[in-house]
Amino acid sequence: MTNHIPCIIPTRLNKLFISYTNGGLSLFQPRDARTGYVLPNCTSYAESCFNHEVCKLKGIPDKIIYSFDGNAENWYKDAVRLKLERGDTPREGAMMCWSGGKGHVAIVDKIYEDGRLRIYESSYSAKEDFEIATINNKNGRWGMSSAYKFEGFVYNP
Repeated sequence: MTNHIPCIIPTRLNKLFISYTNGGLSLFQPRDARTGYVLPNCTSYAESCFNHEVCKLKGIPDKIIYSFDGNAENWYKDAVRLKLERGDTPREGAMMCWSGGKGHVAIVDKIYEDGRLRIYESSYSAKEDFEIATINNKNGRWGMSSAYKFEGFVYNP
């Protein structure tokens, strides 16, 4: 049994995806300076979803409790500074971290019985703000190319 809160689909009206300087909660630079909208961007999406789940489970209004530093490639190591548990086993609500280039992060939304994961993610170079993917770990990198190394999971407390 899990307490996982399903990942959220971002909208341009949700303060989690609007920069702090534009009246939102995100500490990321906006992609759209006029509205302050911070997507598409894997880090801004993952950090907002991770914090949304923490807040909902604690029964408090959305806010940024865990603010990760730097590009996604650094987030697995940065979890130590934030005193977050890390590991190699997927859990619903966990953040997945890859290094290589600037790295990538995604949120595990569902674990299937056959070991596949449904993840929610955003990508700086994507045309869409957000996407849902089903991945497996056949290549040791959870479906990513050889340019990326899977670092591990950061567990939501």
